Amino acid sequence: MRPAPEVLAGEDGLQTVLNRDDISAVTVVLPIYLQAGYSLRAIKAGKHVLSEKPIAGSTEEAESVIREWKETSGSIHYCIAENYRFEKAFREAASGVKEVCGGVISASITAFVPFPEGSKYESTQWYGKLLFLRVALLSLADLVFVFTCMQEERLETPRRGPSG
Repeated sequence: MRPAPEVLAGEDGLQTVLNRDDISAVTVVLPIYLQAGYSLRAIKAGKHVLSEKPIAGSTEEAESVIREWKETSGSIHYCIAENYRFEKAFREAASGVKEVCGGVISASITAFVPFPEGSKYESTQWYGKLLFLRVALLSLADLVFVFTCMQEERLETPRRGPSG
């Protein structure tokens, strides 16, 4: 029989997790405006990090996370939880596009922002029209990356277990 799980919460719980030697990795899945700060704390604590995308609310914050991760010289893994590049259909499509025309020639996106004027979600820190559009544009950028099969710098690719 397994022991009951230990329930940790709040700032004290987080600090306990970051201080424990028997915990080597954390997943950061928080509202976008909180992502960078918690990822930085985990990286500085020497934990491997799987971070939801986008990884920060601004380019500057994202760059600070990447900069901090680079300073670990590869001793920890930092992975952004974007799975398009691992999907078989996308890999096969990318291969076909590259074979037929040498890569992506152009890309465009049309986004419908389903927020009525005055929506309570429109003005929150964790959502809003501009952030919604930004996420849509990042998704387009992800797809362009997948189809061009190019990446200047690879952070970390999750490894599949024996089952797949």
